[in-house]
Amino acid sequence: MLMKTVGIVITYFPDISELRSNIKTYIDDIDTLIVWENTPNGNKNYNSEDIKSLSTKIVLLGTGSNVGIGEALNAGVKWLLDNDFDYLLTLDQDSFFEKGMMSKYKKFISGYKDPNIGTFGVNYTGKDKLAYETDAPVLFVEECITSGSVFPKSTFQKGLLF
Repeated sequence: MLMKTVGIVITYFPDISELRSNIKTYIDDIDTLIVWENTPNGNKNYNSEDIKSLSTKIVLLGTGSNVGIGEALNAGVKWLLDNDFDYLLTLDQDSFFEKGMMSKYKKFISGYKDPNIGTFGVNYTGKDKLAYETDAPVLFVEECITSGSVFPKSTFQKGLLF
């Protein structure tokens, strides 16, 4: 199952300890993680290198100011397209996966080849935890939460952005 995945997590005055812990729950199951720093440079409550030291897969991006979520997510789309990734995983700074769930999620997604699917979403538990149940039925919905969603490259090749 080759599924080249770039993730993006957008930070804004993160609890650095929690962020590090959350990243550890999915970093092994993706190829690259963009950490988009939305915290204004002069007000950062953390050292960027502390985040980057977690993994060689981490790329730090940002403008030094809060540009909002849409612009940050679109930077992830550009990265996906410019670097030939297959999927974009979007995450909030306080979201995490249970151990092994991202791997199961990717296996499930790789089985779907329908070009009309624009997003794969997760079940939100209400506790800032992303869940994916392998026994749950597939639901076709009009919308889903951004965090934990996986977007096929084809979604953006159609010109769609956040």
